[in-house]
Amino acid sequence: MTRENRNLIINALSAILFGVVFLFGYNAVMDLQTKNQNVSMLKTVFTAANGYEVVKENQTELTSKWLVKQGSTTIGYYYEGEGTAIITPMDPTTPKKLVIQVFVRSDKQVINVSVKYSEHTESYINDNLKPDLALIKNVQIQDYLSIDLAGGASAFSMPIVHNILAAVSRDLTGANPNPAVTVDPIEEIFGEYGTATVDTTFVATDKVIKKEIVKNASDVVIGYAYTLSSTRNTGSNVDHHEDENWKLTLMVGVDLDGKIVSVYTVESDHTSSFYNNHQTYFTSIEGLDAKTFPVDTVTGASFSKAHINELLDALKGVLA
Repeated sequence: MTRENRNLIINALSAILFGVVFLFGYNAVMDLQTKNQNVSMLKTVFTAANGYEVVKENQTELTSKWLVKQGSTTIGYYYEGEGTAIITPMDPTTPKKLVIQVFVRSDKQVINVSVKYSEHTESYINDNLKPDLALIKNVQIQDYLSIDLAGGASAFSMPIVHNILAAVSRDLTGANPNPAVTVDPIEEIFGEYGTATVDTTFVATDKVIKKEIVKNASDVVIGYAYTLSSTRNTGSNVDHHEDENWKLTLMVGVDLDGKIVSVYTVESDHTSSFYNNHQTYFTSIEGLDAKTFPVDTVTGASFSKAHINELLDALKGVLA
């Protein structure tokens, strides 16, 4: 082998060795940078965090699971989960992705739930889904169903969130989340009472479907509970939810003087961020004559307002 060829081989090997060393060094620097970024992200929620350990997730809905560390102590858990949905009015053929981050303390209390990435309708993610996710803070992961989360405009995104949170519950507790606690609407309206029996003499209509006689513990009638329910088609009134059937069920308490005691929403498919605007109206008609109280005039929620007024007008009709 000539000296020239030998030098060429040595130079080539040196270049390869340099490249390998550079590549390993570059990857090490990038790994360290990524780790520092991840720790910084965790510290926004777990202020004492100074490290993490990646472990295998055992639920198909989850894509990442980290043990959040303070020194050698696990102080919490970080999860990522994702899912897709066909958002029919937006694009009936292409599934749209949603990625959710879940931060849970070591005692299984949820600290934060956030959207990491979304291909869903931005306005609904910001205005409806994110405010709902904020309600889950400080709740035990197995009890998150006790929180009243949105329907309506979050109908495409919320099932993905439920799947991810249920998977986190199974991973941490070994079981699905606890069922939501059933609320007694009559108790919400009248407070503590004795019995409520269906008035079999009442002639139901298509919207006022039931009347119950409410008695106290002494078996004395204290009022009546009317159940109002109907389904309205959104038509072209709700962006991204055209031609959908949304149900609304209300219970209205009326006292023996014919005054409204309270209005309770039993079931609603309406977008919570809009529908919640009506609570002030419900409160404002308490104590008013159930036959003549004013209609809802709240602005910015025209579809739900029309649905509410339709039901309450029907109640006035049966009381007239």
